[in-house]
Amino acid sequence: MFFRSRKNEKDDGATAVADRSPAMVKADELEQAGDFMGAVEALAVENRAARDMELERRMVRLRHRAGVDLVKAADSPPMAEPDYDALKVEGDIPEINASEMSAPLARAAMLRHGCLIVRGVVPEEEAIQMRDDIERSFQARDDETVDGYFEEFVPDPPFTILERRWVSDGGGIWAADSPKFTFDMVEAFDRVGLQSLVEDYLGERPAFSVNKCTLRRVPPEAGTAWHQDGAFLGDVKALNVWMSLSRCGDIAPSLDIVPKRIEEILPTGTDDALFPWSISDKVAEEAAGDTPILRPIFNPGDVILFDDVNVHRTGVDSETMTENRYAIESWFFGPSTFPDEYVPLAF
Repeated sequence: MFFRSRKNEKDDGATAVADRSPAMVKADELEQAGDFMGAVEALAVENRAARDMELERRMVRLRHRAGVDLVKAADSPPMAEPDYDALKVEGDIPEINASEMSAPLARAAMLRHGCLIVRGVVPEEEAIQMRDDIERSFQARDDETVDGYFEEFVPDPPFTILERRWVSDGGGIWAADSPKFTFDMVEAFDRVGLQSLVEDYLGERPAFSVNKCTLRRVPPEAGTAWHQDGAFLGDVKALNVWMSLSRCGDIAPSLDIVPKRIEEILPTGTDDALFPWSISDKVAEEAAGDTPILRPIFNPGDVILFDDVNVHRTGVDSETMTENRYAIESWFFGPSTFPDEYVPLAF
């Protein structure tokens, strides 16, 4: 349920209309014309000048409606051509600075190593602020506070959401359930070039989803299970932008990664696998072969990119780790292959 933040709107319709800003009136016109992303940008201009919960709520709704249109209209262009010459690997996992990001290099890293670490994508101070905002989102959820940090998003029919409790129990909040965070995240991704990187990589304007864009707060005692997201995403063009918002890998949980291209979906639910959809230790180790399984250390603002066939899990050590890990897990899809059961959002 959405709650309006503007004051004195209990008078009548005429007063409410009179109080509407030029940006809101323009957004109304654009939305009625079916230009949902145009309406988002009109509201974003005003929100950058003066933050407003109502604007941020409405932008999430408009992104959803734009996402529905994007998925309906999608064709299937090719993904980025890999640039293997640009891929310089020192050690067991490819790693670059943010200034070196490019879609061809990222594609080459996916096809040879299954992942790519990008250091310093978001300035550390900004990443720490986002970390604090994730904590506020959890507090708003737990305290049932209506302040824009947490409000359950309800998609337009016929879309439904069934797994919110499962995500919550796993230490996550969907970004769409935090309108304020969604605005900040999209602004940051656009500003540092992640939006254009993902679009160039997928070969089409990306869509993200309510279901697979998650704010994470993971304690040292968290459970862990090897998996490939492709086991439940289906046949997709996808890229995960996993951004750390706190130091992790030594003092807090990180990721355990198999830095190797694995084309097929591995058997799930075998041996000691924790869940029907997860991979056993034995299967993961056999798939890794001579490639060492790594647990990278990330600082706030660092990113790792991987796709739907990468084998990974939460990397925990309850004996040595003492801090929570904060991160954003944001999966982007080519709309031409958007998962049928997910709720689309335009980026």
